[in-house]
Amino acid sequence: MKILCCILGLLSITTGFAQTHDLTVTEIVVPDETWIQDGIEIIPRVKIVNLGWVQETFVPVKLIIVDIWDDDTVYTESATIPYLGIPSSASDTVEVDFPAWIPSGVCKDWEHLAGGPPDLYFVGEYFEVIGVVDEVNDQNPANDSSRDFATALLSNDVGVVDMGNKEGHSWWFPMDRFPAGTKFTCIATVENFGYNELNDVVVDLEILDATKDPDSLVWHNAQWARHIYSRTAGDDFPYKVEVEFPTFAMPEEHWYRFEVRTELRDDECPENDEWTHHVLRPPDDTPAVAFKPVQLTQLSFEVDHSNQSCRGFEIRFIIPEACYLEIGVYDVEGCLLRTITEKLYEGGEHYLIWNGSDNQGRKLPSGIYLIRMEALGFSDVKKVVIIN
Repeated sequence: MKILCCILGLLSITTGFAQTHDLTVTEIVVPDETWIQDGIEIIPRVKIVNLGWVQETFVPVKLIIVDIWDDDTVYTESATIPYLGIPSSASDTVEVDFPAWIPSGVCKDWEHLAGGPPDLYFVGEYFEVIGVVDEVNDQNPANDSSRDFATALLSNDVGVVDMGNKEGHSWWFPMDRFPAGTKFTCIATVENFGYNELNDVVVDLEILDATKDPDSLVWHNAQWARHIYSRTAGDDFPYKVEVEFPTFAMPEEHWYRFEVRTELRDDECPENDEWTHHVLRPPDDTPAVAFKPVQLTQLSFEVDHSNQSCRGFEIRFIIPEACYLEIGVYDVEGCLLRTITEKLYEGGEHYLIWNGSDNQGRKLPSGIYLIRMEALGFSDVKKVVIIN
């Protein structure tokens, strides 16, 4: 009798506050990568552990996959575990496979989507994967579920996200004329949005006379982006490259359109291949350009970081008329870390999302940062906090 009491006492000490029935999903085993490929079948798998005092039989488990951007459940499947042994036994843990899931990527026209370059957004289609123990007798529901996130990328998708020039000339703003002979050495930033690494991507630059109807070609040049890593290669391998073109000297003072685009035979999203800038204003005897910088009298600027952990910082601004504006991210010492946008916008309401990275695509560490917006007659700063 004394031996029995000792055994029972020892069990009560070693089990502590363990529940009789306590099952948990400890891990989403598959998918286990941040980036997954559009159209490639995945067999989802979760790991279940029995933490309770007793063995369990016929345990129901559910897997749910949600498209975050569309707030839509795209996959729901159930499975049953025949047997789970008591803790510390060889059978207290089991991995469960679910029916196949084929993720789908998405094609996004970055230059025209909310008026900003692609890395203001999470590329691809963003999914949340949730595994849940569906056992009604479980006495500790707080640990019943586990979740992870994955982004589906198109297999091959490349495009231009920005264009600058070595001379530092402004695109559109200020609207000063440049004399004949002014040189532009254009540099295009090309980004691989897809799952696969890319080789020998053709990058074309065309400069057109925008005073003609239709616009007439003045100059053309093609260069190569020899190799671009994918996001799947990891943070140490750049998925953006800069492509420099020969110097163009303007033959006369005119209104020109600079158009740069990528050419990839298997590109699954040609909509985001191109980036366009205008330089100079038309001569005085031609019709005025539709988008002119104006002195702003009313403009609002807000930053919402309530959901920073899963999407990024949502930047919202309203402008009464078309104008050129800039939004940048600075550290507390005033150093520019990221140019979020620097272009012409139509009047109205606009949304951008900054994903917490700098101009090199690197995630910024935890800390306080300043988002500054500047336009003619307006400047404002919002403070944000990154918590990693």
